[in-house]
Amino acid sequence: MTQPAAAMRRTLLGDGVSLTLASAVNGIAAYAFAVIGTRYLGAAGFSDVSVAWSFWALTVAVITLPVQHWLTWRSEVDRGLTGILGARRRLLMVGAVASALAGLAALQPRLFSAPARWALVVIGLGVGSWVLGWGRGMLAARGDYRRLAFVIGGENVIRLTALGIVIALDGSALLVGCALLAGPLILVLVWRHILPGRNTTPQIVPVMRSVLALSGAMAMAQSILQLGPAAAAWLSQPDATVTATFSTFALFRAPVLVLLALSSRVTAPMTRLVADRAYARLQRVTNRLTTLSVLVAVAAGGIAFLTGPAVVEAFFGPDTSLARWETGLVASGMVLASYALLQLLLFLASERAIQALWIWAAATLVGFGFLIAVDRGPVSVAFFASEFSAVAAGVVAHSRWLRRSSEIPAK
Repeated sequence: MTQPAAAMRRTLLGDGVSLTLASAVNGIAAYAFAVIGTRYLGAAGFSDVSVAWSFWALTVAVITLPVQHWLTWRSEVDRGLTGILGARRRLLMVGAVASALAGLAALQPRLFSAPARWALVVIGLGVGSWVLGWGRGMLAARGDYRRLAFVIGGENVIRLTALGIVIALDGSALLVGCALLAGPLILVLVWRHILPGRNTTPQIVPVMRSVLALSGAMAMAQSILQLGPAAAAWLSQPDATVTATFSTFALFRAPVLVLLALSSRVTAPMTRLVADRAYARLQRVTNRLTTLSVLVAVAAGGIAFLTGPAVVEAFFGPDTSLARWETGLVASGMVLASYALLQLLLFLASERAIQALWIWAAATLVGFGFLIAVDRGPVSVAFFASEFSAVAAGVVAHSRWLRRSSEIPAK
């Protein structure tokens, strides 16, 4: 192995370890927030917060992740920040519209006990998600993955600190929800590193098509992943069921949280592989990941069936778990969701975000169709069906693209 290659591997390993540790801290802080909040307000009292949490996760999917990964991808394509700076206003427009739409959706009377107040919280979560997307994306675009890890790890620690203050003041459920707004404050500590350089000349580049397609695909992917509690509330299921859905989804979301952090380090190398036409290598990687994901999904489902409900109640308290078979489906679905995230990054790197949008639209219809066809059907079944459909379609789409691309002569 040459010295540059060895150095690159050490750098990737070091960044991967930093991001993994950051995601672990982030996940532990998120679980602590959910557990402490649930025990403070009770299973029924935490219902509004759990739905707001789902909206927050959705704004991360619609705003934070697309903005972050688009900035990373664009900087790799341009070998600099010129295209990013030329896209600032249009990216800001995407965030503003998405935040407003989330606020309007939160006005649905079935979701919150006080829709108008909680809608303002949801809008604030959307704005904060854009700020975090820009901050993370600029750090990744500059290759500053250590500071990125610091931001990822500290985000939920700040939210947890805010929750402690609310509890100390004997605050209401609405104030517990407002504690979620504190996360973006972590960027204050790295603000100099997320601002554009003064000597960089903006370059106008196509933005809306790729960002909107990626945002739409991630929105549907994360809606399926995150909106279980909101779906249960919309189906008028009991508050305890809404909280149990939230608790089960939150506990088994760990692999997705880890990959969300690591994905920041994947986008740029994947873009380079596509640019270098390393299709055979990409095919080998996707084949191995597909096999591994299926095996882990089966194992996770079996383990969750046997022990999942007891573990959920150990963390969140009594009456906060779903049935065994539902818990198993959620665990398996979360593993598939992790692989689906990597598939989305390959769609972005190969400039096929539109195809990802159509795949996730079809997968969403699969899950939504089940909920419509089966009155008050289990959210867990709809979730698993959607994730399985999306992953299967993604595997077929990537295999066909890799085969066709390898047959096209290089220019």
